[in-house]
Amino acid sequence: MEPWTHRCSLLALAVVQISLHIDVDLLQALSASLFLSLVRICTAAYL
Repeated sequence: MEPWTHRCSLLALAVVQISLHIDVDLLQALSASLFLSLVRICTAAYL
């Protein structure tokens, strides 16, 4: 795997684990925007 994709997948897993341990109702919008930003960063770095 590419270093960038490996780093991004680890970061995505961390975000998922954190959001599982925090009140989802409070951070749902924040998690969604953070995930979208992460996807954009990862795809930009990958491409």
